[in-house]
Amino acid sequence: MEILNNSNISQREVRVQWWKLGRWLFGFRLRDELITRTVSLEDLATGKEEEVLGVLHRGAVHEVIRVQISEAKPEYTSWSFQNVQNPN
Repeated sequence: MEILNNSNISQREVRVQWWKLGRWLFGFRLRDELITRTVSLEDLATGKEEEVLGVLHRGAVHEVIRVQISEAKPEYTSWSFQNVQNPN
């Protein structure tokens, strides 16, 4: 925590996304669920975000298929998102 404060980045936010396997209902598997959380580095370091920390500690096992960490407000987006927004 001291390093985050000394570097003045403790309030910097990151986005954590993970795909959770769809559950089963009457013999059919429901769609996978995308979960997104935006958290500060301070909250991660102090353990305030228990759900996010749990996913990061476990990694992509059991019900979580994929975990992605990125900037909370990126300057650019992926090419697929840009194509949808700008059809030129």
